[in-house]
Amino acid sequence: MLNNGIMPSRLMYPPNPRVLNTSNYQAAVQQMGGDNINVKVWWNK
Repeated sequence: MLNNGIMPSRLMYPPNPRVLNTSNYQAAVQQMGGDNINVKVWWNK
């Protein structure tokens, strides 16, 4: 199974915000704890 059998909690950001809006992308990623499919969304913490 992919992701070591763990159900993903969220989708990753698409490539466009990472490239075209780097500063805001970085700020958002820092606030939510990373751009990773295993980071829980705010309503699931």
